[in-house]
Amino acid sequence: MSEHLGYNYPIIWIKEASDGSLVETISFPLCTANGITRTVKSYGTRHLIIDDSIIDKKRGIRNIYSLSYDDLVIKDTLKSIIKILNYEMDEQRGATEKEIWLIPHSDNTGEREKVFYSGDEISFKNEKDIDESTGFVGLNLEFTAVNTRDFISVYDPDEVIYYIENNTLIN
Repeated sequence: MSEHLGYNYPIIWIKEASDGSLVETISFPLCTANGITRTVKSYGTRHLIIDDSIIDKKRGIRNIYSLSYDDLVIKDTLKSIIKILNYEMDEQRGATEKEIWLIPHSDNTGEREKVFYSGDEISFKNEKDIDESTGFVGLNLEFTAVNTRDFISVYDPDEVIYYIENNTLIN
């Protein structure tokens, strides 16, 4: 665990959509030096009026999270990634629908967001590491928040944020 809250690796929670019960926790402890990146994208409507003025109505912002495995992803991590993507397809296969929740930093589970996989494709290639263990390189994942927000929050990793869920104080 890091000395300061909010610097550790990302975690994915898989939950049942029907009742929110936790199905599985998947962690990504070996995310490369690039780690996880959050991009904030605003959503809204922009109209060009006949007099060349612009009406811009902001509807909110949405977080987009990128996990970089440019350098190396080990086989077990790749299996976990595939498992997450397969959970998204469960409903099409007749299984119960699942939700994907991203916790950007494992040492602060209070900061979490319901997401979906938004990458267009997954590409990677086999690679032998120096110690001859097999892994994969060139893998980048993108998850987008399901819900928009009406504000941009900048998380200070040196401050603890607490949340109340089901009458229980959690961080």
